[in-house]
Amino acid sequence: MTVWRKRFYYASENEVVSFTALPDTVMDMSSELLLQELNINSRESIFEPKDGIRLKPDENNLFLRFTVIDYESSDGYQFSYKLNEEEDWQSSGQSAHAGSF
Repeated sequence: MTVWRKRFYYASENEVVSFTALPDTVMDMSSELLLQELNINSRESIFEPKDGIRLKPDENNLFLRFTVIDYESSDGYQFSYKLNEEEDWQSSGQSAHAGSF
């Protein structure tokens, strides 16, 4: 919950302006990652998958396309991914796809 506590006043020769100070709590302005497309074996594409996906043993070539919808700070995002818990994070920089696996 955001609590507003202080008001500030600015007075000039012709007017007085008041405004509320910034809230005591910090609002989370981060955006969530959106998975746009999952392409399996260059044959089947699933757009905006919402639920978990089960792959067959021969479905082992994947291409991921993702983005962050952020109208205020659209640049500056750096993307990384990893396929297994044991692996290190792989950077894809500012590219919004993770390539083929």
